[in-house]
Amino acid sequence: MGRQEDMSPGWPGAARVARVVAIIAAVALSACGRPGEPDPRQGDGGLELSFEDNPAPSVFQLEGEAVRDTPDGAAGLWAAVSGLDRPERAEAVNVGTRKRVSLALYRARGSGPAIRLSNEAADALGVKDQPVNVRITALRRRPVVDTR
Repeated sequence: MGRQEDMSPGWPGAARVARVVAIIAAVALSACGRPGEPDPRQGDGGLELSFEDNPAPSVFQLEGEAVRDTPDGAAGLWAAVSGLDRPERAEAVNVGTRKRVSLALYRARGSGPAIRLSNEAADALGVKDQPVNVRITALRRRPVVDTR
């Protein structure tokens, strides 16, 4: 005799699929603990994964005079620069004061200053009405594993 077919109404194999889904759900729920309770499977030790920003000058770096955007410019922490291939995450440093800020980096359109800072970024770096020497370096995130 051949193999016995699932005689469930509707889609062939529906009962088998339902059993597999129930098993997966039970396993997933068993991994859940109550909020605030330590995971008993971890014991005293464990791993914690975080990410840290690292300068990537090989991706993009520019130093030059930066100016503040117009008073009614777009909000947020950003800078517009010439010579950028694609948007980047970056760190801007006021070379004179060493003040730093992480920001979004965009390609400048048209002619204008080599580095244009949003008003929020300019405030963070101490840039007022006069141009200030700023170094901008692309950032890359790197995973960091902490063992407890």
